[in-house]
Amino acid sequence: MSGATLLFDLDWTRVDTDAHHFTAFRETMSRYGIDVTLDFYKANIIGFPNTDIMLRLMPDHDVDTHIRVADEKEAHFRSIANDMEPLPGLVDLLD
Repeated sequence: MSGATLLFDLDWTRVDTDAHHFTAFRETMSRYGIDVTLDFYKANIIGFPNTDIMLRLMPDHDVDTHIRVADEKEAHFRSIANDMEPLPGLVDLLD
């Protein structure tokens, strides 16, 4: 077999997005009285789809609320994720 294969992060990013996602979850969920700690984030959010995450964070709410809040979180993430740089060594690797 010839050629090479590259495997990237779960969300196909080439930057470290975890700190921004944590901030977005923490700030969005605080508006609903839900405290997202770093330990909870690491155990219950990283690597899971928003449908699972919202069910864990808001088990007593309906699917429409889960979708709306997940959309709010994603919009908040995009608004704060404007200072990210490629992971160290990535540009050289791709070259």
